[in-house]
Amino acid sequence: MKRPIIMLLICFLFYTIYYDLAKGTLPAAVSSHEKKAPAKNYQEITVKSGDTMLSILESLPSSSSSGKLSIEKAEKEFEHLNPGVKAGMIVIGKTYRFPVNNK
Repeated sequence: MKRPIIMLLICFLFYTIYYDLAKGTLPAAVSSHEKKAPAKNYQEITVKSGDTMLSILESLPSSSSSGKLSIEKAEKEFEHLNPGVKAGMIVIGKTYRFPVNNK
């Protein structure tokens, strides 16, 4: 009877060591630079009739000629900000997040 209990305790010990090393049991301390809120890198805009993702991006005030995004990068950022939405499939009347180039 002692052997199965000892084996069970050894297995439990190894599991707890593995879990502690892999995932940890204490929350990580947040450093001072992580406490600051990140800069808002998008602008929420409601789509109107005739709007496309590119026409909206070009109309944003932060879209200067020196800081424009490439079309591919703009599509990826748009789809990242709006999960489940393709850049070419925006719907009139819905509000989406559009990437803003903060430079």
